[in-house]
Amino acid sequence: RRTLTPALIGIACLTITGCATQKNPHVDDPFEGLNRATFGFNKAVDTVVVKPVSYAYLKYLPQPIQVGIGNFFDNIREVTNIANEVLQLKFKYATHDLSRLLINTTVGIGGLFDPAASLGLEHRKEDFGQTLYYWGYKHSYYIVLPFIGPSTFRDTIGLGVDFYALSIWPWIDQGWEKYTLLGLDYL
Repeated sequence: RRTLTPALIGIACLTITGCATQKNPHVDDPFEGLNRATFGFNKAVDTVVVKPVSYAYLKYLPQPIQVGIGNFFDNIREVTNIANEVLQLKFKYATHDLSRLLINTTVGIGGLFDPAASLGLEHRKEDFGQTLYYWGYKHSYYIVLPFIGPSTFRDTIGLGVDFYALSIWPWIDQGWEKYTLLGLDYL
């Protein structure tokens, strides 16, 4: 069973890669076939799952609670922003976002409120894909990721580094709470 699973995964990867090859691929989209298939999958998941859940969320959850949830996840992402700004040598921005994090975590009650914005400290987004770009990884191929959507190989690497190395997510226990939070953030 242990040797069968990696073999099946390998066969699945080769099959998917085979679907992605074309005679004359576009320069920036050499995996057009795979990207179109993944786009179709994402569209189906969006139609069947994401849109109905999003509709219920927007229709039945009061607006102030929706704003608080958005503020909470923006506050969590400040950790990743700060780490990437330091890696990009943008110390002024890192100080700005550290101030946002401290103000919103304390005065904003764990990030549910955004008093830092009223002080002129607006939310910014930095990720490891941008950090790679800063350090010279300029050109990258287009790819459509399952559940996530359009991206590049560079930004896909960045997603993994942001999640596993530069965020608080690995520090949260692996119970249902973590996956509930991740699902709510995705929504």
